[in-house]
Amino acid sequence: MAKAKVNQDEARAEARRRSRLAAKQRAAAEAAGSSEAPGGSSTTVSTALSAAAPSSTPGQRTGFRAALRSSFGAAPIRADLAFFPKIALTRVLAIPLLITVATSFLAVQPGALSASWLQIAVQSLLLPPAFVLSFFGGMLTRRASWLAGGVVGLMTLAGGTFVASSADLAAMEATNPVRLVLEIYARSSADLGAVASNAYGAAVMGIFGGAFAGWYGRFLRAAGPGPRSARERRRVDAERRKGPGR
Repeated sequence: MAKAKVNQDEARAEARRRSRLAAKQRAAAEAAGSSEAPGGSSTTVSTALSAAAPSSTPGQRTGFRAALRSSFGAAPIRADLAFFPKIALTRVLAIPLLITVATSFLAVQPGALSASWLQIAVQSLLLPPAFVLSFFGGMLTRRASWLAGGVVGLMTLAGGTFVASSADLAAMEATNPVRLVLEIYARSSADLGAVASNAYGAAVMGIFGGAFAGWYGRFLRAAGPGPRSARERRRVDAERRKGPGR
């Protein structure tokens, strides 16, 4: 009886092995059939796939020159204007706004501007050209970075004007450059023409800062091994087809 049971187990094991072997053979036959192109051979298909692989591999690095060339291009102004409302209430503007509000709040505290680190913060974040926050805002988005930079530039102008009119400027020395600029802001806050001129300058400098951030972000994404957008892939592929410049 025990011998009969052993024979049954061996028969079942043999049946399972045959079933697995047949399944593998069917899968191999289906794969071979699907790789055959109409009127061609599987070699042609594999050759075409291998030729297309370098441009579609997400982890492949791009050369410096190709990445640099692909990072330049005409600005899609209309598309960016249409896209900007989608990022208006996101971190792209929220984070620079929080930094501006926090810096302004600290600066208007009595005697706070006597601290050197706060003077540096006000000079870097709120006073013109206020490139830091505009660049930072532009780096937070892949599209409409120049618009984000312009809006952030106006934010910094508002923060600087608030500090100029509310802070204790006497806490700084009379020859301190930060105090001199803030005093100019305070005097010009009552002149509508001066306010418009300051707003224009802040917006233009912010646009330049955001545009530079957008270009730098495109360059980093094109040069890095990470996944790229369809637009960036088209640019890089076009530069590769052109070959090295002469």
